[in-house]
Amino acid sequence: MINQDQEIGQHQRDAVADICTMIRARGLQINQPRKAVIRALVGQKQAVTAEALWINIRLTYRISISAVYNNLNLLVKEGVAEKMVNEGTKSTYRIKPDFTIHGPQSS
Repeated sequence: MINQDQEIGQHQRDAVADICTMIRARGLQINQPRKAVIRALVGQKQAVTAEALWINIRLTYRISISAVYNNLNLLVKEGVAEKMVNEGTKSTYRIKPDFTIHGPQSS
């Protein structure tokens, strides 16, 4: 099994750590499936479907599609990610461009 931390750069590792810190501070646990979803989503250059993310994660970690959806929905609820509903196609997800450990930046 490939260590996912070896596949991402320092900036992405910092982002994963920041997201995990924020989620823990809100009283939520960081389990292996949740961390795998966070790592995979942080590593995406553009918005991705839950199914595509699931396929990517399954290359290195055993996870169910429902665990991917549940964790994506949690990240959206906590303000880390955004869900884009595209008419006629599947919804896509991405880390919010303005996300910081303190939440979205105000303009």
